[in-house]
Amino acid sequence: MNQRPQFSKQQAAQLAQTRYGLTAVSTQPLPSDRDQNFLLQTGTGERYVLKLAQAGEEEAVLRLQQAVLAHLHEQWPTRWPDEAVPLP
Repeated sequence: MNQRPQFSKQQAAQLAQTRYGLTAVSTQPLPSDRDQNFLLQTGTGERYVLKLAQAGEEEAVLRLQQAVLAHLHEQWPTRWPDEAVPLP
């Protein structure tokens, strides 16, 4: 198994800006055992989780994680609004 990513808070915020157009005013690391996660907050108070998977993570594992998020959104759309569940 590969090592989990080692992005700094600044690198994570820059990636979110470049990839998703999201400007974070706060970036906090979140716990994880095999990937790296950050809680990003915008100037308007919106909060997002940026998940950075290992480079060698199996695609099937990533698809399973995405399927779980999609299922949560389907079952509880008011708790998991569209903008909170980025789908591939």
